[in-house]
Amino acid sequence: MGRPSQMERLQCEVTLDPGESLEIGVSANPTLTQIGIYLLDTCPEGSWVDDDNSGACGSNEYIRASCSLIGCDPVNYSYTSPTERNGEQIFSPTTYWLVVDTLGATEGTDYQLDWRKVAAAGAPTDVCTGAPDLETASRPITGSAFTHRLGGSFGDTDDYNPLSTEGLPPSCIGASPSADGNEVVAEVTLDPGETLELRISTTPDLGRAAMYLLDTCPEGSWPDDDGSGACGSNEYQQASCSIIQCDPMNFSYTAPTERDGQPVTTPTTYWLVIDSVGSADSYQIDWRTVAPAP
Repeated sequence: MGRPSQMERLQCEVTLDPGESLEIGVSANPTLTQIGIYLLDTCPEGSWVDDDNSGACGSNEYIRASCSLIGCDPVNYSYTSPTERNGEQIFSPTTYWLVVDTLGATEGTDYQLDWRKVAAAGAPTDVCTGAPDLETASRPITGSAFTHRLGGSFGDTDDYNPLSTEGLPPSCIGASPSADGNEVVAEVTLDPGETLELRISTTPDLGRAAMYLLDTCPEGSWPDDDGSGACGSNEYQQASCSIIQCDPMNFSYTAPTERDGQPVTTPTTYWLVIDSVGSADSYQIDWRTVAPAP
């Protein structure tokens, strides 16, 4: 996206998931204006992003245009939000303040800024098509009953909803709060009798999480294991909320060992939908798989 404007100093807020990149291109007119770009990680204090702990902002944290006698080049800037800081893994989005600055006189200068976000490799997707494997999208954790953790922002679009009146897949329940927020999707494959156990929390605390599985993609049908024609608590779960907060939610699903009267002998692939009811901003999931009892 670009926005021509009279330039003095541009400051705007941007939130990035762990491993997500911000890519920017800026040009100025007249071209003799030298542009500098950098990020702040506090406001109003205005400290810079010191990811390498050098005590100084390096090229990954500050860049300025190269200039000759006839003009300054456009500036290309890229920053990837870290997945670890001071030895601790990061699973929540981080907010930064982007500053596009100038060196020298700026009167009469216009600029154009083009930018995009690039998701981290293996990050969950907005829809089931192309969704990564849940283990690939996650990172191992220790000191917990769970083995993996995944965190980030809910997606950019609302493509799924279990509430049948919303007209979106999986459309499997008639009376329930609508999972009308955005969502992300990851793929998971379970052996017959294997159980997927998850625990999800959201930010802010009043954001309400919802989770369910799809068993086809892109159609988006749900696994109707009990043959009820509707998704029950074993297939769709929402967090419980009070007037002050929503509790973390536990969700568990066991892949069937029998389907339509016939034994299931091969693994089944599902698509886990991490959804929200209303205005949750971000999520964190701890999860593990439990092998079937011998």
